[in-house]
Amino acid sequence: MTNIKSIVLRHKQDRTRLLDMIRDIQEEQGCVSVSAVSGLARHMNMSAADIEGVLSFYHFFSKSPL
Repeated sequence: MTNIKSIVLRHKQDRTRLLDMIRDIQEEQGCVSVSAVSGLARHMNMSAADIEGVLSFYHFFSKSPL
């Protein structure tokens, strides 16, 4: 399982790097799971809905393994 906290820290908790964080999660997990969304939202002090909004906007992110 991806360590969400280490990804967030690698990007210095910078909200402008959210796409990079999501991309890193997808590369490591093969998708951006519900638990990854929850973890990312928690570590970034954002709502899960905000993260989901980004995921649904960009077609190259997947919520389930391909």
